[in-house]
Amino acid sequence: MDYHACMSTRERLLEHGTRLIADRGFANVTVGEIESAAGLAPRRGGLYKHFKSKTVLVEHALAQRIERLQQMR
Repeated sequence: MDYHACMSTRERLLEHGTRLIADRGFANVTVGEIESAAGLAPRRGGLYKHFKSKTVLVEHALAQRIERLQQMR
């Protein structure tokens, strides 16, 4: 089974968005590139159905990581 087939669209956006931003920097990644990497049609609003903005996507990803670290303590 394909790894991404088990993931929700929101999870794919988070995973690919954070990877692209970590690799290239926030300002150097477009919403369309994140959507495309997540298997969505670029620039069709797919990201905005799950997050208000690219900034909110990053904030959510950071909050998830902080929560996981706190659970590990």
